[in-house]
Amino acid sequence: MNKHIVSAAEAEIYALSEGWWEAILMDEEAETMDEDIQKPQECVAGTQEFYDINWSRVELAHRQDQILTVTVVGMNNHGLIVQGQQMCGFLPASHLIGLTRQERLRERRLALAQYLGRELKVKILMFEPCSDRVVFSERAALAHAGRREELFETMREGMVVEGVVTNLTHFGAFIDLGGVEGLLHLSEISWGRVQHPAHVLQVGQQLQLLVVAVNQQNGRVSLSLKRMLPNPWETVAQTHCIGDVVSASVTGVTDYGVFVRLPEGVDGLIHISSIDSFRAHCNSWQPLHPGQCVQVRIVALDAERRRLGLALVCVE
Repeated sequence: MNKHIVSAAEAEIYALSEGWWEAILMDEEAETMDEDIQKPQECVAGTQEFYDINWSRVELAHRQDQILTVTVVGMNNHGLIVQGQQMCGFLPASHLIGLTRQERLRERRLALAQYLGRELKVKILMFEPCSDRVVFSERAALAHAGRREELFETMREGMVVEGVVTNLTHFGAFIDLGGVEGLLHLSEISWGRVQHPAHVLQVGQQLQLLVVAVNQQNGRVSLSLKRMLPNPWETVAQTHCIGDVVSASVTGVTDYGVFVRLPEGVDGLIHISSIDSFRAHCNSWQPLHPGQCVQVRIVALDAERRRLGLALVCVE
């Protein structure tokens, strides 16, 4: 497999910035003063003792990839507040081993409440002294101490790795690589258009992925699923030309048109003007919906920019 050269535009996508942790923290914000947090009587969140964090101790534990023991002292809708020796922080529900995904908020809260007062083995996933934030992971502690360093010593761009989907967000999926958390960006899931990772991936799903970027200093890895397959845009111009009528399936409906996918795996847009024109001459028009099969005519094709313009011919 040829190693992919990351372009300037792609480099911007893979910039390992604050957005990396958006999915881990989600909207819980890991704040111990959140009014939504429940806590046992013996722990008074908000006291100076609770907030004191030895950042040298935290940095050492993270650098050495230590397995720590913490006690659950509080919770909110998205995870647990935990406290250990000279440190405290947040443990997202997605990083708990024994917690199954609860669809209803009440079920989720009841499940998280069972952890109050318990001791857990964890690793530090990330920390930010400037915002008094430490994020822990019970799942990461399944790998032995020092495993993260071992992985980063051998992991290189262009490698194929195996991982398990641990969390899905609007901008991508987080993948457990056996001691390191990697990000599969939304744009790297498929050569076709994906509106949300949950439409094609599941938590717990095992995947083979290509390593696109490695930042050992920040402990972050960018991954690609689509690059495990040939790029269909490289051949679409050879197999199709303007005027061709082809079959396609609807993948998304917007105010400005309908997205459809050709059998090769590339997505194109049927502009709303084409749909309006077709509807004007159709006696029994029904709105298009995802999964529906249609016949389309290619009216514009720019493989280099990955643009495919289509006109609606008939609805199957």
